[in-house]
Amino acid sequence: MPSSMPARPPAELPLAVTQGDPCGIGPEIIAKLFGSGAAARGCFVVGDVDVMRRAAGWVGGLLSVAVIAQPADAWRVPPNCIPVWSVPALDALQAPMGQVDARAGASAAACIEAATALALQGEVA
Repeated sequence: MPSSMPARPPAELPLAVTQGDPCGIGPEIIAKLFGSGAAARGCFVVGDVDVMRRAAGWVGGLLSVAVIAQPADAWRVPPNCIPVWSVPALDALQAPMGQVDARAGASAAACIEAATALALQGEVA
């Protein structure tokens, strides 16, 4: 087995979902997924906790958002909670909602890069 492969089978690794454009519908769709109970256990969002809290507020219900320190913590989050692994230095909330903005694009790209790094390190499926 090459050293770049995860030490555990992928089924036991958490699943990272990037938040997408923080000024688009991605965070809201993710919040609806977690709110419906359809999100797989061990699934977490790579993004900005404030963006996901805003999205959780839009979809209503008793959906909370929790910051996780490492991907494996996604397994310990209770139901009706969105676990978020925060990407440092995101400036997403300053960008206008529903409009194309370079800061939103940079935020989405940073989340993809962070999730890719986690996958290459064997921390996520």
